[in-house]
Amino acid sequence: MGASTVWYHGGPPVHDWAHIRWDRERGTADPNAVGPGMYWTTDPVQARGYAHDHADPTVYSATKRAGFVEFPRKRPALAEIRALYELADPEAQGIFLSNWDVDRDVATRTEVDRALLPYVRNSGPLFDAYVTLYHDLFAYDANAYVKALRRLGYDGYVVKMREGVRHLVLWNPEAMKVEEVASGMARSGNRRRSRPSRRSRRR
Repeated sequence: MGASTVWYHGGPPVHDWAHIRWDRERGTADPNAVGPGMYWTTDPVQARGYAHDHADPTVYSATKRAGFVEFPRKRPALAEIRALYELADPEAQGIFLSNWDVDRDVATRTEVDRALLPYVRNSGPLFDAYVTLYHDLFAYDANAYVKALRRLGYDGYVVKMREGVRHLVLWNPEAMKVEEVASGMARSGNRRRSRPSRRSRRR
């Protein structure tokens, strides 16, 4: 879907676009879990449903800015798995490697690659491999995982749902142009303008 597609996000008001509290897929046993991010949808009714339970229900609509970098749909390569591993905290790396009977402090490149190879061979698409490493390597640390994806240059990933609906798992809110906000929907349906701060695109 191109830059003209309108995306909707429902929830509480966002007061600081530079410090988002990431939505999380908590059904960790679900093979369709897509990991942490700010979840957007092409269905405005669905977005209003997500916002409904909040004290100040708010729906944002937005389009992608020029240059938005979507996570690629491809098979994983070892170099891409290693790139994510290298952005994890050293302690997280050590715990991960210990599960493979490897001591991080003395591990060779070959030993590290041997621990990472199953994520190349057994995970399907690259995105699925990364989400699995969110569990196995980042231990559900949403901030560390999202920061790593941004350092790799990715803004978000589009997930195809039923009946033509798509979800956007967004990691870089500054890559979106927020056009308007519908706030207090359950009460008044008031609308106001809102735009995220344009700070550095990459951190």
